[in-house]
Amino acid sequence: MYLNSLLFTEIVKTGFRIANLGCGTNEVLWYRHLPSNCVIDGYDINIPNKGFSLNNSTFNFFKKDITKLYKLESLKEYYDLVIADNVYTSKKNTDELTQSIIHILKHNGFIHIGIPDSANFTDCFYRLVHPDGGGHINDFTKESIIELMKKSGFALYKVREWTEDWIWLETSLDLEHNKEHISKADLTYIANQFRKELLSEKGYQYGWEFLFARQNHPIFTAKMPSRRGCGNYTSQTFK
Repeated sequence: MYLNSLLFTEIVKTGFRIANLGCGTNEVLWYRHLPSNCVIDGYDINIPNKGFSLNNSTFNFFKKDITKLYKLESLKEYYDLVIADNVYTSKKNTDELTQSIIHILKHNGFIHIGIPDSANFTDCFYRLVHPDGGGHINDFTKESIIELMKKSGFALYKVREWTEDWIWLETSLDLEHNKEHISKADLTYIANQFRKELLSEKGYQYGWEFLFARQNHPIFTAKMPSRRGCGNYTSQTFK
């Protein structure tokens, strides 16, 4: 997804420190569309591919359990933005995950959370094509993730339906177990067919994306704080 298609577009500033929890093995498109001099720290147990070229920003990878980051004193209140997309659905110990996010987030930082709708076609298909079911073990709803974050001291700033781009199907599927039967070109063809039919214009969505901040964050008390960099804190939702 490109940066201007995600909810955190308006709050990302020049020089932001960003933690991408469960970053996966592939570069994601928004990495290349950040303001200048941002630092992205990716955390995962799987080592990503090498060779990321991020314009004026930097990507660092750390092989760590994202549910245990609260134990690292060096990360306390370290990040301006924490990305936690598709991780609440795959972790048994979600309480520790939340504790880790609270620990590493700056007091005036933001959390971006994306969750799939477990009842839609994408999530069913995702679990079908992955031998291990894709690791989706929790079924959160829009209401339950908001309530979880509220209990942890966070308020909802923005929420909207999350569109599907099918890039994961082209780039993230491990073909080693069946490469004789399907190719990357085949996957692109399948993804393009889905893109033609499963459209947001037809009411199809992947799930929801949320932007949270602490309940006493200035964004809830000031209409437009003075900040250097790109974007602002207006109530506009970026398309």
